[in-house]
Amino acid sequence: MVNANFYNIELRDKNGLLQNYITPWCSEPNWEWNRIGGCGNCRLKIRKDYRNIRFNARDDIQIRIRSGSTSKLVYRGWVLAPTHSLKIPEEMSIQIKGYFDLLDYKIVHDAGDTKTYSNMSISAIVEDIIDNFVVGNTPITKGTIDVANFSVDTIDFDRDTVSGALRTLAELEGNVEYGVDENLVFFWRKESTTLKHKFFVGYDVASLERKIDWSKLVNKVYFEGGKVNGATYLKSAGADDSQNRYFLVEDVLVNSAITTDSVASQYINSTLKEKSKISIILRAKIPNTSLRLEDSIPLGRIAIYDKDYDQSLYKWGKTASGGDNLIWGRGIYSGSDAIWGALFKDQVDKISYSLSETEDKFNLELTTGGSLLNTAARIKQLELITNNLRQRS
Repeated sequence: MVNANFYNIELRDKNGLLQNYITPWCSEPNWEWNRIGGCGNCRLKIRKDYRNIRFNARDDIQIRIRSGSTSKLVYRGWVLAPTHSLKIPEEMSIQIKGYFDLLDYKIVHDAGDTKTYSNMSISAIVEDIIDNFVVGNTPITKGTIDVANFSVDTIDFDRDTVSGALRTLAELEGNVEYGVDENLVFFWRKESTTLKHKFFVGYDVASLERKIDWSKLVNKVYFEGGKVNGATYLKSAGADDSQNRYFLVEDVLVNSAITTDSVASQYINSTLKEKSKISIILRAKIPNTSLRLEDSIPLGRIAIYDKDYDQSLYKWGKTASGGDNLIWGRGIYSGSDAIWGALFKDQVDKISYSLSETEDKFNLELTTGGSLLNTAARIKQLELITNNLRQRS
């Protein structure tokens, strides 16, 4: 049982005024941090007569943990849906959303009509959206927005939600982390490729789930473009290495704005580079840690070492001695520079938190494997360029 003296859960109104400390009636809380979105979902169960506690629209929930002689805010969200259950004992289930989800309810528009941005960088468009449609309309403030590498010719948002517009811009830019943190500050940061944290199966990793997903695999493309001299432009290509390693998976791509070999090849090759590799999703449980990855944004990459993985596939030692000619040690010392077991590196997509029974500690569940790749962004950029060409013709 988690000692309630180690943490506190505050119920505040939409203006931030404290209404109640609900810690004594809450069962152990759990919450999320998402690489895309920041503070995510949270669920609380409250064992208390529902007549004695009231929730109002967009009430604020703050979770704080003890940090030395003070407290530290680790999560902040707003109440989406309280559910009351009349039973013995009475119980309420509270569904809570991170503040980024408020942007699902805000619209990008120009006096109620389509909002058009021309000859602007992605970061400049993000700044404009946050300044005009978020700050002032929500409790969210603007934080760091990293300068983008990609600029648009023209892009239209036909009364899209703010969250949808930001998602489109992120897909165009590629490799960004964005969202709203526990201090209600919006951030838009370039992903870091720096390896920031290492975890070891059997030491700090209590369990590791490894899922291989072939459902989105594509390794041969039949492309249909626009008209050339009255005939439909057609092209096909495949990734032989992927077909040989896995199995043949075909798909049809259609983009009527593309009519030349160079653009079609770039489009097809980007698609194949993105989709001809399998997706590996890792889920690691790390109990009793004081680590909070989002204290440093961008999150960076993590590494998970599993020394016992696939040990049956090879033997250390020289071939003459019955081994697979793998010599322990670094190459500069005549070793093989090989890794004992397996090493997985990736961006963290989601962090699930619960409170540990150990004072001032968390239980973490890290999920990797859903990162937006640069190749996906290049596909989106090509789609935007060709759509602009189609509109001009």
